[in-house]
Amino acid sequence: MKQTVRFSASGRVVCALIIVGILFVLGCSSKDDPAPPAAVPISDISYLKEMNGNQPEHEGEIVTVEGVATIGTGVMVSGRYMKFHIQDLTGGAYVFADTQAQAAAAQAGGSAYEGIEIYEGDLVRIRGEIGSYDGMIEFYPVSAANISVRGSGQAQPAPRLFTSVDAIYASLYESVGDLVRVNGVAIQGDPAEVWPEYGQKGKGIELKTTGDTNTLYADVYPGSGIPGSNGPEGNFDIVGVLHREVAEGGEVSYTIYPRALHDINPADGAPLSGHELLVYKSGQKAQGVSVSVDDLPQCDYDRDTEEEPGAEPVVTFASFIVSDVVTDPKNWTYKIVARDGRKPFDTLEFNQMKSGLLYEGEYEEEEVLKSHFYEGMELSEIFFLNDLAEIILYPIGEGPQEGEATHGEGITLVIDGTSYPVNFEDLPNPELTERPLADFVPDNIMSFYTMSDSFSYDQIRELYDYRLIPYDGGSECFPVTWEEIDAEVGAPLVDLSSGLPAVTVAGCGEIDDLATIEMVRKVIVGDGVSEEVFYWEDLATVNIEDEEVVFLDTLLDTAGFSEADKVENDYLLYASDGFGTYFPYGHHHLEDMYFRPLANRTFVTDDNPDMPAYGGRYSVKALLEIELRPVPQEPPSLSIQGLGWLSDPHSGSTCNGCHVKRGSVVLEVNCYTSGCHAAP
Repeated sequence: MKQTVRFSASGRVVCALIIVGILFVLGCSSKDDPAPPAAVPISDISYLKEMNGNQPEHEGEIVTVEGVATIGTGVMVSGRYMKFHIQDLTGGAYVFADTQAQAAAAQAGGSAYEGIEIYEGDLVRIRGEIGSYDGMIEFYPVSAANISVRGSGQAQPAPRLFTSVDAIYASLYESVGDLVRVNGVAIQGDPAEVWPEYGQKGKGIELKTTGDTNTLYADVYPGSGIPGSNGPEGNFDIVGVLHREVAEGGEVSYTIYPRALHDINPADGAPLSGHELLVYKSGQKAQGVSVSVDDLPQCDYDRDTEEEPGAEPVVTFASFIVSDVVTDPKNWTYKIVARDGRKPFDTLEFNQMKSGLLYEGEYEEEEVLKSHFYEGMELSEIFFLNDLAEIILYPIGEGPQEGEATHGEGITLVIDGTSYPVNFEDLPNPELTERPLADFVPDNIMSFYTMSDSFSYDQIRELYDYRLIPYDGGSECFPVTWEEIDAEVGAPLVDLSSGLPAVTVAGCGEIDDLATIEMVRKVIVGDGVSEEVFYWEDLATVNIEDEEVVFLDTLLDTAGFSEADKVENDYLLYASDGFGTYFPYGHHHLEDMYFRPLANRTFVTDDNPDMPAYGGRYSVKALLEIELRPVPQEPPSLSIQGLGWLSDPHSGSTCNGCHVKRGSVVLEVNCYTSGCHAAP
């Protein structure tokens, strides 16, 4: 039977699987047939832990073991070493390798171990050498090729329960390497002083239960997602893998390594219940997995807020990334989405997901999941969302295949100078001989341009007009709008019956052999009465940071506005989703703003000393339309529902802007203070 092997883009190493099988040919065999390979003997992990005094009984032996990962790579270390634990029914093993060791050194293989990713719940088989260091039993893989992941999403073993630290010391080596739980411990000293801040590690945090004479030490690393949380005060329970060290003088100590926040004061059962999030890969929502908090580990956590003081059950964002969705979570980034569709522009890495919490609260008179992140993560306020509904995954460093389609086998789609082949055989229902032209601007390519789903596929398609180019270089068809391509009635159809794509566009004529569809980025400039379309490719560019950009001032020049005309207008910049930002031309807001086509967003320069902290606060992504509003000769200037009259843009004492959604205020912005607050 062939075992399943899992690979990932970051070099997840899963190799050297043993294929055990017997060849049957129509029920016949010959005495000359070779014997099947012998099955690899698997040792119980308890064999590694047999002791002779203070030394492992079988130190130096090479054996093969298999178990479920109880703590993954990168969780209990922040340096050069690979460390993780596996456990079977007989006990747990500490797996160790030096990623910078030379091939001839102990734990051979060196840098070959870099990039190995093991996650909790992985079923791992390892061939390695039994060893020890400072009294701790260790297991050294013979090489990276001798580590194989044979499954994922396995249930974690129940931790062995201790009611005191002294009981751990009395157990000697019995539970070393295992997942354990110690109830009723308390931090010795001020938790605020010893508990690590976000991104830091805390080593040797002293724990005792009432009446203990011995001390249990806790090591908390950033990979656990715990640093940055509020340190537990008073008595609490803790779960983690157990280590035993023996100093040169013979003094014995024990250290516990918690895996995640849910190991600090773990909740019994599922007190936070009745909520689900849909978790899916970008572009694959139909294949999403609905993950319930009822099935996830939870803990009692005090967010230390005046509104809701005291501990409450919480669950981490990372807990929602189950193996049914993805088996290599570090190779993805994540975006959280509220039920009303709100979501941050930026995405989170997996380790950041470990530091994001969900808890139950009220929102619009309903019990919903709300989000909370640790201080120090420096996230935008929009990350703190109410009524969470989805988590979307985006592959790191991946995108659609680039290149040109082979003539007769597909059509080339060109976006901002980058070509993508859209092959006939890759389209839905490839046997169709007549299909919509919209099929050749497919979702899998558009998903790469949505800025992590900040915009829908159609909202990105709407930013462009389309140039249809025949294979023979004959008369092209331009401009064709997305509204025409995607019209409910009368949309152009591509006829493939002759083997070559033929299409007829109303008002443009017929193309017998369509070879290329070029998406030409546009912007609409209007005054509410009339409007004109401009294309970025026709505007003069300036090189900033090795990229050709277009200043919006250049666009106004091309539209025929004089310098005197420009300051007599206010400007509303709308994205394709209807979200906009108001700008007065005064204070150089629009004059110093430029558009980066590849990033599909606007930025401002830092040349103006009046805007040192201005940065990209007024940045507009997916800009589609600029609407001009004449400025009254006397203040006030622009009236917006919910905010009233905005201040005179010519005044040196004020500098206001606002984010609007088709006339309704969303956020008011003051560029002198760089403050941002909800509008009344």
